[in-house]
Amino acid sequence: MFYRISPVLAVCSALLLSGCLATGGSDVITGPTLTEQQWNEQRTRLVDADNYLIRGTLDLNLLPRHTYAGNTSTRGSASFVYSRDGLNYVFVVTHHLAGVLLKIRRSEAAGVELTDADGVKHTFRSEKEFLDTVRIPTGRLPYWMMGILLGDESASRRDQEGRLAMAESAGWRISYFEYGLFGSYVLPRRMKLENSDVGTIMVATDSWEFAK
Repeated sequence: MFYRISPVLAVCSALLLSGCLATGGSDVITGPTLTEQQWNEQRTRLVDADNYLIRGTLDLNLLPRHTYAGNTSTRGSASFVYSRDGLNYVFVVTHHLAGVLLKIRRSEAAGVELTDADGVKHTFRSEKEFLDTVRIPTGRLPYWMMGILLGDESASRRDQEGRLAMAESAGWRISYFEYGLFGSYVLPRRMKLENSDVGTIMVATDSWEFAK
């Protein structure tokens, strides 16, 4: 069942569905790795990439104190598509039965627009205003899904193979469980995002498409 949502934490509240992905609880990271030189070369290419499309699945576990329009469920899963073109991006979350749950569009010229499950549009003059309300840093999300440090993290750790294992950034703790081969890149396949004020989001990446 779906309920009308407010823009506050809209990314989270729009995902209140039944059913969840299996979450990884091991500290051991699985999947391929690279040499230190290859990691550095890959990071250089990815930081410069500004045109790509990511598909995957989100699994949400909100803190029990968060309720939305009388819905006390705190868990749910849905699919996502994240497309970026320069400084502009579109983040769409869908469910196979309910269709589009929310759509976030960031335009360098027009700010950020969030369309909720009822088709109601909420506009924000800047990404900062959007983040202050919605609380989920969708602008940083692709870099976290690349396993890339941006330089302003409060903490980070790599495993013995050189893969990013954990990072803390913008109030979120990002933990990595599995890496996979996507074209010529070794990128995170499964990761967990945790925020003490919001809850936990599992991200499973299915595919990357980079513009040539």
